[in-house]
Amino acid sequence: MPEEVLRALHQTPTCDIHSFCQQRGHESLYFVVDPGRDSTALTRLYQLGLPFEPMPLLVGTDLAALAAQGPFGFSAQTHSALSRAAAQLCSANRCGIVFAGATSDALQEHARSLLKVNDGSGGQSLLSLGNPHLWAALALTSNATAQRLFGPCSEVFSPAPNQLSMAPAPWYHWPAPPSRSLDAKAPLLDLPPGFVNTAQPLQILYWVDEQYQALGSPALEQLPRLLGNLAALIKHGITEGRHLLKLATMAKGPDLTENAQAMSILQAHDDDFLKVEQLIHLAANHGQ
Repeated sequence: MPEEVLRALHQTPTCDIHSFCQQRGHESLYFVVDPGRDSTALTRLYQLGLPFEPMPLLVGTDLAALAAQGPFGFSAQTHSALSRAAAQLCSANRCGIVFAGATSDALQEHARSLLKVNDGSGGQSLLSLGNPHLWAALALTSNATAQRLFGPCSEVFSPAPNQLSMAPAPWYHWPAPPSRSLDAKAPLLDLPPGFVNTAQPLQILYWVDEQYQALGSPALEQLPRLLGNLAALIKHGITEGRHLLKLATMAKGPDLTENAQAMSILQAHDDDFLKVEQLIHLAANHGQ
């Protein structure tokens, strides 16, 4: 699965968002920022001292009580100082995505309509809209639901990993399908088949990008094995970043699922910190 996801990302076009939008004639952009990715984002944007009218996107919905913790959106003229600063913030901290191609009101309503999704379990889940790995997972797996996903947007932009040098430009460009849904009262989005299995390696990929230096600056050719090994560790309960970083050398090594001793440790019913210590000891004994 990591190889398939990486291949799909390599095939996704990238761009410099402002140069691209100038060519396409977009006069304004609509930013959706996830404070769960960067709790300081709203403060930092206010500190620019520029005209700025953010809207908590859960306001006016049945989840309004969560509005302060949820994503916020705002419109900015494409070549304004606000747009450029916001794009830099979203790209650097992977905390936002950008909609283009319709009026600000239409894009805001569309963003709101994506906050709650049918998750395939018979219930609904909140979507951390603004988190670039989730948008990428949706866009890569939407197919039959692409019209609903893009709505009035002609294109969506999401930050590419910026430490791994795997994208030629800082933003992925996701063009809408030729036919788009413009219905502001569209039903809840159904998470597409394959979404979960695509979202996990993407989430790990963006974490690897954030921890690029701490992980020893992994080379691109190491990524499939690294993502697979990290997924194996997470599957067996080692989920804290500090623990995963302690196992960086092992994670960059041979396939853990083919290491009988490592898998015996992972499959045991021990606390995660005990598993980490045992794996560190195992790696030391085997020169990893």
